[in-house]
Amino acid sequence: MKIQNIIFSLVVCLFACMPAVLYCATRLEVDIPVQLTSEPAEYLAGGLSEANVATTFSLSGFKNKEFQNAVETEIGNFIPAKAEAIIIGSALQRKGIEASNLVFNWDCYPTFYGSERLYIPSSNAVTYMPRKHSEDYVQKWKEFADNIRGIAARFPEKNFVLYVVQGYTEPAINPAYSLVSDPLSPRLCSETLFQALSGAENVHVLTQDFNNPSDYYSQFFTTDHHWNIDGAFEGYKQISGILELDAVEEKGIHPIENYLFTGATARWGVDILQESVFDCNYDFSNLSIGMDDGKTINGNNHDYFWDCNPLGKPYLFYDNYYGGTGNCSIIGGHGDKKGLLVGNSYKEALQRPLAESYEILEVGVDAKLSAYVVEKLEDRIQELDTDDIILVGHPNSYV
Repeated sequence: MKIQNIIFSLVVCLFACMPAVLYCATRLEVDIPVQLTSEPAEYLAGGLSEANVATTFSLSGFKNKEFQNAVETEIGNFIPAKAEAIIIGSALQRKGIEASNLVFNWDCYPTFYGSERLYIPSSNAVTYMPRKHSEDYVQKWKEFADNIRGIAARFPEKNFVLYVVQGYTEPAINPAYSLVSDPLSPRLCSETLFQALSGAENVHVLTQDFNNPSDYYSQFFTTDHHWNIDGAFEGYKQISGILELDAVEEKGIHPIENYLFTGATARWGVDILQESVFDCNYDFSNLSIGMDDGKTINGNNHDYFWDCNPLGKPYLFYDNYYGGTGNCSIIGGHGDKKGLLVGNSYKEALQRPLAESYEILEVGVDAKLSAYVVEKLEDRIQELDTDDIILVGHPNSYV
């Protein structure tokens, strides 16, 4: 028994010392297999966090426990194989939730205890918990509309499109909608903007409606909140239609071989689903994308995705395959007008098809369209002299 106690104590001490060993090895730049480090965990919920030990090292920091919390966070950042521990831990919790759901038979349930991501068995998809209704949101959407109305009135010869990407918390798509008291419907954003901009003839509010999950997931990822290439092309067709642009055809899609995608919703869930991904068959080689850093790439170039960190590649298909260009200018399209496209990440899959319908498409990245409109939009219109201004984002972007 004594030997067993000694062995058990040594094992416990070994595990307790592992964060310190990994910390020292990292600082000494010892070559350690990456899967044994905490680096893969930065892509997962509960992964790496900023500790700020030095800034909290004071008597006041000790009294208010900021220092202790920072030390705890720093230790957590050096747990060996932390990503695997997070994934296995959440999977075990999910098994318990699944077992209890055999009794309650909910249409969706948390991906782990305390998670705000929900697994939908019928769609084999991961979604978000709906937000609570807020009149503050409605008021800010109205303020956004007022600002756009003012700018549009000062540029009556130009066309403005506000595209609101909604869906994953719509009642027909998200079964958790009925579980939240007084939920916020994403459709309320487009409805508020449409009503507030009534009478502004050069401003158009567009969105998409889905009546069932199968329609929605044909155009959006099951593991991510973004639209897939089919959804982006549908948005492009709406925009080109309202602006009377010469639209190009998608010409079908093809799979991205030897790759499976775990999008943001599923990886924060944590890393619970994978799905195949596709791109359109359209040839964008005529497009030239000039970026802020002076680099120019061909429209068919997706090296930003293929060359990215292998640890992040399973999680970052949408962001890196369609994005990575930042603020850019795209030339070579078949149109004869100039366009300005500004939006959060939803603009990424939209920019190449849209650029085909313009002579020049200027692209701006801004997650908060409300701030962009107040601070930058009017100056950009005067500077670029674009014919059309297209803003794309989810409802939060317009707050």
